[in-house]
Amino acid sequence: MNMAYAVPDQNAVRFPQFDPDQAPTPEQALDDGEAWAADEFVAWMRADEQEQELYDYLLQEADSIVVRSLIKAWSEKRQRGEV
Repeated sequence: MNMAYAVPDQNAVRFPQFDPDQAPTPEQALDDGEAWAADEFVAWMRADEQEQELYDYLLQEADSIVVRSLIKAWSEKRQRGEV
């Protein structure tokens, strides 16, 4: 009796999002605390093209603890003449 077995390709990546050899996305690198990703993200946010986005975000989140602490730090530095 002859029988054929269908043997799946063991090297095929069935779910690419779980491929261990796949490089992390910049978002994943930022979430993992990679310094290069943080540096690039900050540089991107500081670009002129993102100015309106940053402005809108700061106004929208003005009551959040993080933004309030940034506003307080800026205010104190401005009062001391450091800005």
